Amino acid sequence: MNFSLQLHLTCLILGILGLGLFSDPAVASEGPWQNLNPGSGGRIIGIDLDETVPGRAFYSSDMEGIYETRDYGESWHFIGAGLTHGHGFVVKSDPQNPQRLYCGTLYSLEVSEDNGKHWQSVRVTEGFTIGHIAVDKNDPKFVYAAVGYRGRPPEARPHKKMKVYQSTHGDRVVFVSHDAGKTWRKIGFAAGEGWRGCYGVEVLPDGSVVLAAGDGVYRSSNHGLSWQKLPLPPGQKACWGATVSPDGKWCYAFFTPAQPGRQGGAKTRLYAASLTQSPCSWQDLGFPRNTAALYTWPAMDPRSTANEHRLLCSPRSKRDGLYLGHISHAGGKISVRWERALYWGQGFWGPPQATAPAFLTSWEQYSPRALAFTFTPSSWKRPGIWTTTGQMLYSVWTDRPNWQSTWSNRSSKLVKTWPVKHGLYPVRTWRTRGVQCTYTYMADAFKNYMIQSQGDNGALESWDNGYSWTSQTRPATWRGTNSMCNLIVRDLNPPVVLAHTSWGFGAGAEEGHLFAKKLIHFDP
Repeated sequence: MNFSLQLHLTCLILGILGLGLFSDPAVASEGPWQNLNPGSGGRIIGIDLDETVPGRAFYSSDMEGIYETRDYGESWHFIGAGLTHGHGFVVKSDPQNPQRLYCGTLYSLEVSEDNGKHWQSVRVTEGFTIGHIAVDKNDPKFVYAAVGYRGRPPEARPHKKMKVYQSTHGDRVVFVSHDAGKTWRKIGFAAGEGWRGCYGVEVLPDGSVVLAAGDGVYRSSNHGLSWQKLPLPPGQKACWGATVSPDGKWCYAFFTPAQPGRQGGAKTRLYAASLTQSPCSWQDLGFPRNTAALYTWPAMDPRSTANEHRLLCSPRSKRDGLYLGHISHAGGKISVRWERALYWGQGFWGPPQATAPAFLTSWEQYSPRALAFTFTPSSWKRPGIWTTTGQMLYSVWTDRPNWQSTWSNRSSKLVKTWPVKHGLYPVRTWRTRGVQCTYTYMADAFKNYMIQSQGDNGALESWDNGYSWTSQTRPATWRGTNSMCNLIVRDLNPPVVLAHTSWGFGAGAEEGHLFAKKLIHFDP
């Protein structure tokens, strides 16, 4: 029997026999399988807040699937079991029938009529990666689905391709329904072949639709049946996302002189155009915070007024947090003020003290790279922001004083702060709010101690029988913190735990190292 199989069987037998594996009263020692994870761990691709049901939100991940919360992210439950493909990008609900959901996945558009209990793939979309969906909230029989890779095109990293079923180049199409998802049509929005990926689709108050495509911004005035391309700003060739003010009068978009779909080395500037002018003329607003980077899909605050707009963006090409822009149209001139809404530096045991925020940053040790973000809908009582940091989900109410220091983790919840420091901070252990983690290569357990090797999340440890976890106590090396295997040697006195680390994981792993420590006190 090989080592890997033996280890997995050991863990499985422990679970089946119920040999005191779970000591916390919230977790049964016998009965149904339990989710023993610190929460999250896969890249969060999309965050969608329900405009009809306050507190309801959807979370889409590359490896975890899709989840729903009904209590503002306090808890989550999985709703993606029936999807044809589990790699989720976006979830939208029908404002007149909240049980009806539309989900974009790596393989197709899928529709559920029972809040995710069952899903039906839309045949005409099969093979197309659906990254963006818009439902007309004033007339929800009109639904639009756009091809999009949410910044993960296969060409961006040829040695680590994201498998897609249809080529990223070809006829450029959107999918349109005029009967609330019962039937769908594939509509070409541009002549000829080209980069298929889009970066957003929005319905305006007058029912017209704006599509941020790879080669520019398009608009439809007949519910998606035909499209007209807006002029490009001078010298620009590609668009990386657009958003529209709540009154439908102003469009903001990121443009770059690089070719459509090209991610490596591309840098995007923010432009603004009045949609009441024809043809529209773009005004260059520059790089957010004067930081040259690749910015994608800006998000508009639905509480913006006619002359004061707020939008979110993030430099995708660097871990520099989340930016909040205040754009004023007072006096017929546009002025912009930027602030960083969320940020901390990267340290081995947590944020360096020089950039450590006032709130706790959970078990993930990376600096934040916000790949998905949104404002709370105007139908929710309080204004707020939800964002990812890469693998984690955070939210904040922006009507609080000094709100930037009050972010809350919506993926994990703190279980215990131990009376011992590891590095700069006390050891803190975390438990999932219901979401799963990416994948665990190996796990082992002895008495109250458990360890799991979780790929690029490294080695995670627990001292309460798997109820809560931390990465603070992982092997202290910057020379590759990824981990793929572990083993507890019980025959030694005291027992010894072994953990592997490397650069990369899976077949691409390099520079493997083996670490060991004695299990004496069975606590941090």
